[in-house]
Amino acid sequence: MRRHQLSLLPLLILTDPRFGDIIQSYLPQAAPDVPFLIAHDLPSLRQLLADPGQLRLVGFMTDCIVPADLIGRQALPDYNIHPGTPDYPGSYPEIRAAHDKASVFGATLHEMAQKIDSGSIIAVESQSVDEHTITTLGLIGFECALTLLGIYAPKIAGASIPLASSGQHWCGEFMTKAQALTLRAKYNLS
Repeated sequence: MRRHQLSLLPLLILTDPRFGDIIQSYLPQAAPDVPFLIAHDLPSLRQLLADPGQLRLVGFMTDCIVPADLIGRQALPDYNIHPGTPDYPGSYPEIRAAHDKASVFGATLHEMAQKIDSGSIIAVESQSVDEHTITTLGLIGFECALTLLGIYAPKIAGASIPLASSGQHWCGEFMTKAQALTLRAKYNLS
């Protein structure tokens, strides 16, 4: 007997150019049935979303802020995967985690919302931290983000209802890029 397979909508992954090739290699192995396209900036995102076909938007490790007119174009939410646990909303969470000597660090998958890092949290992936350098924490955040993408890409592409919230909440103070960089300089974090 053949199993009925859900139709999967293509994902439109908005990511930094340095991660495009990694996603191109990783996602077909982690989620082979999930079709996807990659955008690296807002002009390419707008161009791809102008196509009348339905795409499920997923931000992945991107500094691009998705404008309000592009969030929630469909009945289901768009999602974002970024480094940092819910303790570290905002920019450069690895800087704050290094400063705090966090015992765990990782990545968060959440619904996109008008206010940055405020959407419902779907999942958090984390690892224990032994070395509190910004580089090490950045690598942990990236590994955890990639794991979340592999696990949740099929769920996002095949969803007919919003993904269930994990019940976790944002609990840290939001930090801008300027605030994070000031913290790094003030405490000479590396």
